[in-house]
Amino acid sequence: MRQVAVDLVINPNTVSRAYREMEIRGTVDTQQGSGTFIADKKIEYAKGERERQLGQLVREFVSRAGSAGFTVEQLVKALGELSFEIDSKRR
Repeated sequence: MRQVAVDLVINPNTVSRAYREMEIRGTVDTQQGSGTFIADKKIEYAKGERERQLGQLVREFVSRAGSAGFTVEQLVKALGELSFEIDSKRR
């Protein structure tokens, strides 16, 4: 934690609080004497949070694709084709 504070030029107490918060949320596991590691546990979000994240991703995707000159219809068609490809590979 000290090295992170030095590298980021922030107070060590701030780093300590951030690590503690990540432990509480299950993002990291701290093992005495070994260090801190990313947790194997998959983070589960509330339904509303998942929908908010998906909406944000979709808006960003559509915006970037629109900036590149693609229409929503082209995006829908490409996503449908991609979905078909993924389903075919699962079988």
